[in-house]
Amino acid sequence: MAPKRKNKKEFLSVDEDGDSDDSNMTTSSRASIPISRTASQRSVEEPIDQQIETCIEDLEEKRSSIREAALIRSIRNLSFKYIPDIIESKAESWTRALLRNAKRGGTEGCLSAKVVALITITTASCPFFEQAVTILKEGIKNGKEEQQSLYLLVLAVITFIQDVDDHSRWQVLDFIHSQFESAQKAALKSALNAYGLVYSVISERPDKDEFNSLLETHVDLLEHDDVDVRIAAGENIALFIEDLSLHFMETDQDIDVFIENKFGIIRTLEELSKDSTKYQGKKSRALQKSSFRDILATVSDGSNPSVKLKFKNETLDFDSWKKIVQLNSYREIIGEGLNVHVHENPILHSQFDFTNSDAVKVDRRLYDITVGKARSKQMKDSRQSKAQTTYLD
Repeated sequence: MAPKRKNKKEFLSVDEDGDSDDSNMTTSSRASIPISRTASQRSVEEPIDQQIETCIEDLEEKRSSIREAALIRSIRNLSFKYIPDIIESKAESWTRALLRNAKRGGTEGCLSAKVVALITITTASCPFFEQAVTILKEGIKNGKEEQQSLYLLVLAVITFIQDVDDHSRWQVLDFIHSQFESAQKAALKSALNAYGLVYSVISERPDKDEFNSLLETHVDLLEHDDVDVRIAAGENIALFIEDLSLHFMETDQDIDVFIENKFGIIRTLEELSKDSTKYQGKKSRALQKSSFRDILATVSDGSNPSVKLKFKNETLDFDSWKKIVQLNSYREIIGEGLNVHVHENPILHSQFDFTNSDAVKVDRRLYDITVGKARSKQMKDSRQSKAQTTYLD
């Protein structure tokens, strides 16, 4: 699976320090932007709905430090609490303000983009989705590497969750693919992870020529000098072939006829799974060897990977690249609050098939995901009847 993120000095370090008591899968670091004593006291005293309202109001303050502190509190609330009833009533006005901030870029823009992703994860809908996509794309094209990395992830998450057709998702995939050539190490890794996440939910697959061109692009990136990029490219290759294998099983076709240069790909993966000269120290080498053994097993003989996620007294098994890619993206956005969403968020239950686990038994608000989708569609139809562009001016 993808390696843990390294601590960043600015906007990427917005979660609490250390490992969670409930999860052995996530680590992150302390926020570099301080929360004022007044804000901290207020957050303890106020009920959660008022805390959210205060965060939204503080986004209109002139001082950037107040706005950034409000964004950090928003991230903590949305990560560690599953509160869809409270968020849905405020989602449009909140997202409107967040997108204005995201246009600014920098620390404040990235914090704002992360809150947009968390609202989407909580409510199964991203208000002003098309405008959000446009703003994120501009931030990716014009921002620094750290901003590009986070905006790519947020773009993928909202496209993955939002109820849109494959045509819209392929437009996002094509944009992400266009960043492969110019992106630097961290942004390139994020672009690859973002591509895998959106690809994992499409139903309209590329034709043979397009598929093999996509594979070739990723195989070339296996030669990259950064181990994180190599692993991200390899995981996408495994995802593509896993998805294609499932499709061909349904149609009784021979997958080997569809994939060009499969044996060449397998040879490259074998080299990376043993001992490559393309590494930086023992940890990178061990990480590469472990990751590519699982990738090779899928590509060569169709074996399923297995990642076990332990929460308290329960262990959840993620047994496909599709689920692992999706899990990694949720971990990136939610951080240590992942255990809350695993237990309580029906969006995750639906995507990961948590039907017989303790996670579902303790869910306080379990409902069929189709209810959430119906509500998202109703909200979307309502928004389309308004003059949306005026909200973001």
